[in-house]
Amino acid sequence: MPRESDAIPSAPPAGRDPLGDGAAPDVPFDRRTADFYSPGVSLSRLRPRPDVAAAPADLLLRALEPPPVKVRHIPLVDLLRKPYRELNGE
Repeated sequence: MPRESDAIPSAPPAGRDPLGDGAAPDVPFDRRTADFYSPGVSLSRLRPRPDVAAAPADLLLRALEPPPVKVRHIPLVDLLRKPYRELNGE
């Protein structure tokens, strides 16, 4: 026979913290639409960023140690340099 202490507790009153963990109480969504999104900074402070000078397309080929791979006796870096530059429109 179940004891009274084994009974499922009833729901806590609205607006109270049921778990005691400091969490905010549930509020119906229709009352939260005004504060659904608020940016961290004022939108009037946001400005378009200036154009940044683009890095050359073959920057990685210049910066990294070339691999010891050759294709028909031509270093791989030399083969890739032209297509990389064409990507950048040089």
